[in-house]
Amino acid sequence: MRWVFGMSVVLALACGGTPAPPTEIDASLIVGGQAFEPDVCHNGNGFAFVGIHLEDSKTGVKLRLLPGDGESTNGFVITRSKATGYELTDCGAMTHSPDGTEVDGIPNVSGTAQVSCGKGIFAVEGSVTYAHCH
Repeated sequence: MRWVFGMSVVLALACGGTPAPPTEIDASLIVGGQAFEPDVCHNGNGFAFVGIHLEDSKTGVKLRLLPGDGESTNGFVITRSKATGYELTDCGAMTHSPDGTEVDGIPNVSGTAQVSCGKGIFAVEGSVTYAHCH
């Protein structure tokens, strides 16, 4: 893993660019009564929506959060066994914005969310702070 990161830094510098800052995710989230520990985050632009795409690679669960007017964050929970997601509404407050860096023309994003919505296996509760998600 270090080699891949090291080579990307060397290639970026050799091409006259600067390497993107590392992704940061700090989350305390529960999805369906289970800990949701996202280790992957992406700008929703790459998935045709405005927001953040979070993944827990251990469980296969994905959480997409879409900022509303500050108090009406919406989203989707996508489980490993479902091809489509369960829609979440009125989840809570969220900030989300480009952080001034980009990769391949797609801006990296940073933000926070405090969420509480859904029910049963799709209930989502907790908070997340993310930075430099591509």
